[in-house]
Amino acid sequence: MKKIFFLLFSMMLAMTSCNSEGSGSKYTIDGSIKNGASKTIYLEKLNMQKVTVIDTAQVDGSGKFHLSSIAEKGFYRLRIDNNHMWLMLLEDKTYKAELNFDSPTEYTIKGTALNDEFEEGVKAVTENQIKLQTLKMTFQQQQNQGAPETDLQKIAAEIDLTQQKLEDDMKKRGASAKDPLLALYFTSFLRMDKYPAENKAVLDRMQKEIPNSSYTQEMVTQYNMIQQQIKAQEASKKAEGSTAIGAVAPDMAFTSPDGKVLKLSDLRGKIVLVDFWASWCRPCRMENPNVVAAYKKFKDKGFTIYSVSLDQDATRWKQAIEQDGLIWPNHVSDLKGWQSEAARLYGVQGIPAQFLLDKEGKILAKNLRGEQLEQALSDLLK
Repeated sequence: MKKIFFLLFSMMLAMTSCNSEGSGSKYTIDGSIKNGASKTIYLEKLNMQKVTVIDTAQVDGSGKFHLSSIAEKGFYRLRIDNNHMWLMLLEDKTYKAELNFDSPTEYTIKGTALNDEFEEGVKAVTENQIKLQTLKMTFQQQQNQGAPETDLQKIAAEIDLTQQKLEDDMKKRGASAKDPLLALYFTSFLRMDKYPAENKAVLDRMQKEIPNSSYTQEMVTQYNMIQQQIKAQEASKKAEGSTAIGAVAPDMAFTSPDGKVLKLSDLRGKIVLVDFWASWCRPCRMENPNVVAAYKKFKDKGFTIYSVSLDQDATRWKQAIEQDGLIWPNHVSDLKGWQSEAARLYGVQGIPAQFLLDKEGKILAKNLRGEQLEQALSDLLK
């Protein structure tokens, strides 16, 4: 999982003025660009989901340009085209930019100690990423040429070491950064699932020091979203273990169409098919005739079905039960759709999903369809 700004900052290898958008404090950028006379240069604000043009200027015949307007403190880039971009951390200060159109990596943007530290970090990241890209290309070439496994393992180990060195450097820089935005940039190279404490520390710092910044608002949204993803993955892994073949199926109790609470464990002593479905799920509705046929054939031999609907509309759920002839009594739903507690408990991420249980409630098989289900029941209920 990559976090906020990672892709934007990787784009590093990213004179009449007119203001397009911006709010905050006034900045001034006086610059020169070697071999860039008469070109248009843009100042663009970098956010998580968008890039916004803040200012533009025409480079004069001697290669000089001037930009001055109002903008929020944050991450920006000077850009001529998609191959000529220069990153900076902009404040309400005066900057002097010396750029080179023929060699974009040779540049300086001076004006604040904060931007100096940012520029140093950007160059360190760029150097490391170029090395990583070269190593990965070498690995791919060697693999395509049939290189020995030992050679490939050495390259892979160097890739891992280079990546870890980058993360160690970013962790150190993030912890010592004098400004929360600098800390955000450095920490953006640390995966949130691998470095939760570092990411939380940056978020806390931003909320304390720059609570009204658009970057803080974006970071809160991004952090919460990734935390939800991490929790969902952890729940899925837990569910995988609890619903493995041979495991006792997790018990559950939900409401039936007529308002009764039906427990799965009350069906012990029977062979039970736990069937996750929904009225809106076409594959489920297409499979229902097979499930009905199996029920009719084996219901008198100790087989039943516990149907769990991922519907949200009670009326449509009840209508589908009637329309498809789902005549067994054990129908339940919490009417939460994909947020169903039952689906979370069983790690269900797609429907139809089925779990066949023995008389003690242990899981015998999963997702048996049509003839497979009938054959399994024939073997169990001879």
